[in-house]
Amino acid sequence: MTNWQIITIADLEDYLLAPQLAAIRTAALAPGQDDPVERAIQDVVIEVRNRVAQCGTNTISPTAGTIPPELVRHACYLILEAAQGRIPSLSLEDFQVRMANEARRIMREVGQCDFHITQPSDGVPTDDVISGGGARVVKQRDRNASPSQMNGL
Repeated sequence: MTNWQIITIADLEDYLLAPQLAAIRTAALAPGQDDPVERAIQDVVIEVRNRVAQCGTNTISPTAGTIPPELVRHACYLILEAAQGRIPSLSLEDFQVRMANEARRIMREVGQCDFHITQPSDGVPTDDVISGGGARVVKQRDRNASPSQMNGL
């Protein structure tokens, strides 16, 4: 059992306007399409867990889908932003945009070990957790062909 939380629709209802949540969950669905908010929850939870894992002093809960309790509110605003994108006519309120921006700042701080989180009671080291990152060019290859040689190809 972990002291981290799984985000549910009920959590979103604590932070989001009910008409927005209802519209996001039901509007413009294709036949047989699953609830798009559930997918947004999954995507944001993965992002949050990756940010937690970026800080080497953190541990992460092996319980799938859980995040630290102090990041739930921030994750909810990121979920709203992600899910809202599928309905262009639905715009976020100003405070929701501010909160989503604040959530991104907090997530950066978590990844840089500047925002301390509750460590999970069932935590495991983050060494084996893929935390994303980027790519960089280590060595550029020499170019053997010039533009004039490529002309006509």
